[in-house]
Amino acid sequence: MKDNDFRQLVDREFAALEWTEEQRMHTLRLMRQPERNIMKKRFIAIVAIALMIVLTAVTAFSAGRNIVTIQDFFSGMGNRDARDARFIVPVEAFKVASAGNTRHTSELVDVEVTQLYLADEKLYLTAVITPRNSNTLVYHEQSLPLTLDGQEMRYFNLYQQEELALLHIDHIDIDWEDMAFADTRPGEIELLYTTAVHDEETLGMTLMCVYSWPEHLHALEAGYHLQASFVIKNARTNKLEWNVLFTDVPQMERAHTEE
Repeated sequence: MKDNDFRQLVDREFAALEWTEEQRMHTLRLMRQPERNIMKKRFIAIVAIALMIVLTAVTAFSAGRNIVTIQDFFSGMGNRDARDARFIVPVEAFKVASAGNTRHTSELVDVEVTQLYLADEKLYLTAVITPRNSNTLVYHEQSLPLTLDGQEMRYFNLYQQEELALLHIDHIDIDWEDMAFADTRPGEIELLYTTAVHDEETLGMTLMCVYSWPEHLHALEAGYHLQASFVIKNARTNKLEWNVLFTDVPQMERAHTEE
């Protein structure tokens, strides 16, 4: 690769990065080493190509996901009724935890638990739910009406789209009996509230579930997992898919934001 060719490659592929003139000249000096350093030149070229591949992969991954945060949900709930307002709490951002690896049994959707937040006596959980098959849409009552191809669609409008498979999910249940890290009793951990936001690009949605989490239950600890269950319903056939879900728990600290 000639010096000029390499300069053009750097200018074109790494324009979005902070590439100082000193770094550029240092790399070019390496390229001008005697021919005995051919392997060094090849190594530099390989590194440049590898960086381009990584950057492309990261960009594509980010572009394909619309991550809605717990704070986003709170901001969007401001104009709703008093039932919604009960679950809007001030967010201590540094106590919002990114969930670990998610495993589940569904063959219809992909589920990834994204955030967990302990605030006073409630646990907030968000999960991104994406259909696995094309021409399939996942919905929740709170995600309707939704925008599809630039048009506002209610359930009746969606049902008229005969080529569109409709999958419904209502909530994710935490299985308190299987929680080895907490001394729980029946009724202590229960679902209090759910809401969802539609993702027009993936035809999926982000679901937020709120659970009761009494003060005597200690903070979630890294190394454990949440076991949960969820049901996917085909709105056209009424067929149900029952699933279990496991999510690795990060280290968490309870926020005290309510008076």
